[in-house]
Amino acid sequence: MKTLRSLTVMGIALVSAAGLLAACSGTPQSTATGGSGGTAVAGSGSHDKLTIAIPNEPDTLDVLNSNPDTLLNWIGPNIAETLGKRSFYPDEVQPLLATAWKQTSDTVWSITLRQGVKFSDGTEMKASDAVASITYGNTDNSSVAATYWVDIASAKATGDYTFDITTTKPDPAFPKRLPFIFVLPQSELSADALASNLVGSGPYTLVQWNRGQDLELKANDSYWGGTPKYKTVDFIVRPEASVRADTVRTGEADLALQMQADNIQGVKVLTEPGSDTAAFYLNTTGQADGSIMTDIRIRQAVNYAIDRPTIIKSLFGGYAAPTDGQFNSTTMTGTDPNLKDFPYDPDKAKQLVQEAGDVGKTVTIVYPQNTWNQGDELAQAVGAYIDATGLKSQITGVDYNSWLTQHRSHPKGGDAPDLFMAYVGNVFYDSTMKGIPDMTTGSWLINDPKLTALANAATTESDPAKRAADGRAAWDYFAQNAMGLPVAIPEWITAVGANVQFQARPDNVVYVESVTLG
Repeated sequence: MKTLRSLTVMGIALVSAAGLLAACSGTPQSTATGGSGGTAVAGSGSHDKLTIAIPNEPDTLDVLNSNPDTLLNWIGPNIAETLGKRSFYPDEVQPLLATAWKQTSDTVWSITLRQGVKFSDGTEMKASDAVASITYGNTDNSSVAATYWVDIASAKATGDYTFDITTTKPDPAFPKRLPFIFVLPQSELSADALASNLVGSGPYTLVQWNRGQDLELKANDSYWGGTPKYKTVDFIVRPEASVRADTVRTGEADLALQMQADNIQGVKVLTEPGSDTAAFYLNTTGQADGSIMTDIRIRQAVNYAIDRPTIIKSLFGGYAAPTDGQFNSTTMTGTDPNLKDFPYDPDKAKQLVQEAGDVGKTVTIVYPQNTWNQGDELAQAVGAYIDATGLKSQITGVDYNSWLTQHRSHPKGGDAPDLFMAYVGNVFYDSTMKGIPDMTTGSWLINDPKLTALANAATTESDPAKRAADGRAAWDYFAQNAMGLPVAIPEWITAVGANVQFQARPDNVVYVESVTLG
């Protein structure tokens, strides 16, 4: 067993720190031709075709029920469209399928749809399609609804191009949810239809999905927004980051997404501050067979055990930021800028394990393989740090879809390990909308009445200053009780070839039309 000292000197777990740092000489900005939010000029390929290498494929194309990054951030938005579109420069929600929205009561929002929009099957989009889409997706089984549509109660058409959305309680920041409400034709709203096909109003349509290989798209010649830039777009599935990098080096792909610091030698990259926190849910509920994580001393111990600065430097090659004790960046609404991560204190961690009487007990860790930036290596590193406390880690890597199935079972009380890896995203950039609400759903393996009360206060307060203060109170309680294990906030790293212009987005969404060849 490696000691924490040897981990620090030799590199984290299975990753050589020296190799990582050699691969990332200089600051992260020095390897990017564009800074935060900048444009990188660099890919290959003809103007008729764009090829993008992605780390995994979804298990379904149901954008109303399933929410992996691959589907909602990359494939889905180029085939189907949402009511609104998030802009970061300036920071606002802009019209897309909806042209206007207004709050008509504490719990009702009136939406006006764009007229003249046709789905790729030739049918015209109307309010009945939007209402049917929301009704179809607004179920207990939908991870989209649970993540992005919190508190939507119902939708009702009020005209051919107008409809109302009613929430279960006041949701003053509701317009920020519009970029996550896809509108599909009523005829396509079934799990069977969406399992392998997606029909929408976007600039591209699906040609074929060769599972495990690629998803090929073609231009939607009747797109309401004008002629699409490319005749075909190919999302090729390459799970290993090193292989994705090679696709750019050889010209097989124009872009490679979710790159890692140790695989970008010899390629140009664009970096953007990330919105995902590399973290682990701690099984504070003990579901379903009990967990030593129900003891706050053990939760504190695993937090003290992790050398976060070394992980950021050695594992992420400096392409990451501290979490400051939260599952969100402190720049987001409702987070507490005064919170700090647990300091690295291996002696304190050992002491707490001994006080709890848990020396030698097993800590189970589950993570999805080949999914997130340094996720596989992070699982091994955290396991090694936990071993040094006197506990014994048992690490299990599963395929992404198996991980997602288990994650979806948590709110229903499904079996959970002691530590469950999740790169916790917040595309709202508002923790009172995403993050704090998750404290109440069971998806974070938390069930604490006081935390639930604090979270509910933060999500319903209409006054912006009070809302932010309530959010800080919720995060303070979360941190004081060590209810999670935040580790780092990795940057988005995109490898690009020689002739690509690409405007990266902080939310990691890739609109194909924002990529220019030549």
